[in-house]
Amino acid sequence: MYAKVSGVLRRNGGDYRASLDELWNAFGAGHLVYGSNWPVSDLVGPYREVFTVVREYFDQKGQEATDKFFWMNSQAAYRWVRR
Repeated sequence: MYAKVSGVLRRNGGDYRASLDELWNAFGAGHLVYGSNWPVSDLVGPYREVFTVVREYFDQKGQEATDKFFWMNSQAAYRWVRR
């Protein structure tokens, strides 16, 4: 089972870390998949901000966790083939 992480930004702002920590604790590095939710995310903030929030969070988890989140887990979940 995998969880796609999207819709991170909220209109009222706030601490995104608590929500991301909950997902991290429930699914771990091997079962979270990045999803931007673009263009819907533009209603709350620019894509750059969406990406920055999750990038900074996962950078603190280390390179392996970052790679898994941004591409390796999606390869396993969706069974896509590198071309």
